[in-house]
Amino acid sequence: MSSQVEPTRETAPAIGQRTAAAIARQSWYTNVSARFVLDELTLPSWLAGVFALVIYWGLPLGMSFIDGTLISVAQSQELNAALAGPRPLQSVLAFFLLGAKTDNSQFYLLDRSHFLFSILTGLGAAVAVSILRRLSSAPAALYRRGLPVADADFLRRNEAFFRALGNHPLGRIASLILASGVFLVFFYFYRNPGYHYWWGSDIHGRAGLVLAAVEFVMVYFATQSVFLILAGAAMIAGMFQKGVELRPFLADRCNGLGPIGNLILMLWLIALIGAMAVYVTMGLGYLGIERMPIAWALALVATLVIPFVAIVPLVATVRATLRARDAQLRRIEDRLDERYAKAIAPQAASDNASDGGDDFGQLKEVYEFLCDLNIWPFNPRALTVIILAYALQAYATIREFVGQGS
Repeated sequence: MSSQVEPTRETAPAIGQRTAAAIARQSWYTNVSARFVLDELTLPSWLAGVFALVIYWGLPLGMSFIDGTLISVAQSQELNAALAGPRPLQSVLAFFLLGAKTDNSQFYLLDRSHFLFSILTGLGAAVAVSILRRLSSAPAALYRRGLPVADADFLRRNEAFFRALGNHPLGRIASLILASGVFLVFFYFYRNPGYHYWWGSDIHGRAGLVLAAVEFVMVYFATQSVFLILAGAAMIAGMFQKGVELRPFLADRCNGLGPIGNLILMLWLIALIGAMAVYVTMGLGYLGIERMPIAWALALVATLVIPFVAIVPLVATVRATLRARDAQLRRIEDRLDERYAKAIAPQAASDNASDGGDDFGQLKEVYEFLCDLNIWPFNPRALTVIILAYALQAYATIREFVGQGS
């Protein structure tokens, strides 16, 4: 017979403190370089995004400057004229966003798709770093509050299983294979005579080769982050498998689930960034990739599947909160029904008609309070904005696909 003591409302915080202390010591990632940069150096999330932007856009920028493919003479003259004009800011924005009028050949500074993808890479890196850190800190915050109903052993096994899954060596092998495939694609662009118009062609210098190497690094670490985030999302869902304590009066007004709610919002945000990256690649196009059927198949699958990284833990959290709320409502319903039956009984004496009246009113107030309780782990208006943005982005991608086929 097991000696495991089931947590109660009184003992849960103490048990949660021990669980948090046991689990929070471990990082969500086991990669030595990631632990050094994110844990030892405590690199801020925004700085990680800036660093990714500098690598992804800055290194090819420097090499294209050396190769002389940064900007053409005609484009440089047009840019100088825009700066000297009556509306320099508007003219410069139009120059970079709409392209040059005098010479529209693809020099580096006018590679709009690459620039926008670089911005999204920086944003994605910043959000991914924040998520990876929260995958350790957010569950620990809930353990300290004693919110998960599951016992400490279950929670430890849940975290250990999904941490091992996210850091599995097969994931690193898959990342290497995908990164190598992307490197070979860009190396093909670099060497193929059909792409001499492109700033990265080997006819101009080595900028294209540098870009291929940068793409390799970006895809490797991006896919590693994806595996870790997917495993983390599944871990969050598993944490609520056995339910959650209802704490409606905690300061976050989300039943104490605010740390998990913030994490889920970050998951929605990175899903939105991923959808935008798909649109930039397929909608604006890059080196003919947008004309490949396999690319469109992958893009559509990604657009439809990416949101589930946020949907799965969100559904698990809301369902656990609903179960806890409904259990409380059922207790009150029984007591309300009992008092209601006594109140309408014909044999009830008039001098006892007010018995339990105050109790009935209090129970009714608690019942109504629970019915109006926020079951979301965050302000639902924030989620509405992100979902609408994602839906618009998905619509734009699908519309581009339909346009390609017509």
